[in-house]
Amino acid sequence: MRQRLQRQLGSRRSLKNMHIGTFHEICIELLQKQGLEFTIADEMQTRELAEELIGEYGLNLNVKQFQSSLSLIKNRQEHRIPKGESLPEACVRQYQDRLGSLKALDFDDILTETIRLLKDNPKVKGKSFSYLFVDEFQDINKVQYEIVRMLAGKGDHLFIVGDDDQSIYHFRGARPEIMLNFTKDYPKAETVLLNVNYRCSKNILRTA
Repeated sequence: MRQRLQRQLGSRRSLKNMHIGTFHEICIELLQKQGLEFTIADEMQTRELAEELIGEYGLNLNVKQFQSSLSLIKNRQEHRIPKGESLPEACVRQYQDRLGSLKALDFDDILTETIRLLKDNPKVKGKSFSYLFVDEFQDINKVQYEIVRMLAGKGDHLFIVGDDDQSIYHFRGARPEIMLNFTKDYPKAETVLLNVNYRCSKNILRTA
């Protein structure tokens, strides 16, 4: 993304003061700037931890199901694992305690820790970004949106782009209705509809 933007702007424009990346990359940067010491749990660590807890709590789940359920819980989604059972709260706490003993964060913790940082240190959000641009907004989830709102404040310098017809990540917590209800949260927002398709041929568009 940085390379493409540099080509568009030309060599005379510096990107030094621009923060370009995914939600997780930007959040890691914010956490590290505040001096937080942590490692990011790798796939082997989280897998071993999931296997331990599945055995200890006698859960009728495989590792992938456990991790998916845990991720959705952390991203504040209502979710029930197979056979209508809930992932035990004690099990979730154990997972977090054991990660904490390693001073490690998993993929979802990166976001939740950023929310905690922004709530505990109001000055951080005020100094983070003069302008905020979020692409693929149709795939945002509740936790990510909370981060955006905390960083954007009144939203005077917030710009989003998205297409609710292209939302494909509902299974991992994406909520296109967040984008559809955006003007309720920011009633002064201006909406620009891009309704000309330059990607497809006329035959495809007619069929669609």
